[in-house]
Amino acid sequence: MSFLKKLLKSYLFFFIILTFTLLIYTFLIYNEFISTEETSIRITTYIIGCFLFLILGFITSRQFNSKGWLRAGISALLIILISISIKLLSDNQIDILYFVKITTYLLTSMVGGIFGINIFNKKK
Repeated sequence: MSFLKKLLKSYLFFFIILTFTLLIYTFLIYNEFISTEETSIRITTYIIGCFLFLILGFITSRQFNSKGWLRAGISALLIILISISIKLLSDNQIDILYFVKITTYLLTSMVGGIFGINIFNKKK
């Protein structure tokens, strides 16, 4: 399989997990199980984002079987670049906290790739 096919397969699994996670999160907010205060939503979405990028790193390392941190970083970087582009096109300000958030997402994905490559390539 080529690099692009493996990357697209990783993204497909990631977006399926993302969709289910967002549906559950939306259901919890709609039924008022989670607070709707702005700070609470920001913290919760940040934690969910870190978890999802960790999963992305696992999935990517499973697809490639080598250089987990690098492949996971590349796959996360593509999503982050799309996110930055959308933020710039929507005239929202980009501040230092946003860069801290996306850097954390990138590093979390790389850590997921490191753990994933060590778990999936364990010799039996």
